[in-house]
Formats: sequence, structure tokens, C-alpha cells
Amino acid sequence: MARIALELFLENGFDGTTIDEIAERAGVSSRTFFRYFPTKEVAFFANQEERLGRFQEALAAAQEDESAYERVRRVCLAEAARYMEERDVETRQYEIVMASNHLLAYDLQLDQAWEQAIYDTLVAGGHAERVALVVAGAIIGMIRAELRTWFRSGSDYDIVARGAEGFEILEAEIG
Repeated sequence: MARIALELFLENGFDGTTIDEIAERAGVSSRTFFRYFPTKEVAFFANQEERLGRFQEALAAAQEDESAYERVRRVCLAEAARYMEERDVETRQYEIVMASNHLLAYDLQLDQAWEQAIYDTLVAGGHAERVALVVAGAIIGMIRAELRTWFRSGSDYDIVARGAEGFEILEAEIG
């Protein structure tokens, strides 16, 4: 049902798609839709929980002699590579999010979970809580800025390389 919802959102936009349309195409009732998704926003971001879980698992898997910050950097750049692999869908989803205040607010809320995962990794790696809080916030801010620029450019350059440059800027300014 999430895949069908995404297809409709991509076809008609978020605001132009109704729950009834999603349910009809999925061959279920609107009531059944609500058993799986409490809101249309949750249906749009249905893959986020899975993606966040993979991100958290990757953050938990330290490589030998890797600091917590280096691990965060590595895992974030791996996520950027995934964005490049799925650039067409990611770009279209971004356009839909930017056209809907509801989705934009929900997207910002979701970022808090990603920031928390980074914070938890840094604290577990020995960073002081205040330092981890500031650095995690700076990393999420840098990621949002880099993705926004990438999407607005038509996703026509290597976001992994730009993300690495973003981390270098943070390291130079923070470090």
C-alpha cells in the first residue's frame, strides 16, 4: 500500500492525492488504510523507519580504529551514495515535500530522529553530551544544506563528493 501511495503522490502530488484514491487503487477500504497509516504523511514517508533503522545499524557497526565522528561521516556518505542511486525518485519526492507545508513540517520532525542517532553515536564514542548535541545538529544542518542544493541543481553532480566537502568544512570550523 505504501508503494501505491507513493506512486499516486508522484503522479498527482501530495495534496492532490486522497486517502480514498490510495485505498481504491490498493483494493482496500479507507478504514484499512488507517490500520496501516495513521495519516497520509506517514504513508508518504513509509520507508523512513526502515531507512532510519539501517542508518542506526550502520552507525552501530564500527570499523577498526574508527572514531565515532569518522563512523558518522562514513555512514552519512554511504547514505548520500544511496540518494545518488535513487536520484530520480528522491528528487521527485523532494519536490513533493517542498510543495506541501504538511510534508515539510513532517520531514523536519523526521530529521530529529536522524540527529538523535548521530548524537547517540557520538556520546557512545566518548564525546561530551553538549559537544555531541552541537556537532549532531551541525551535521544534520550541513546535510540538509547539501541535499537542498543538490536537489535544486537537478541532482546533476556527485552528492557524495559534496557531502565529503561539507564534512571537511565542519571539521575545519569545528575542529
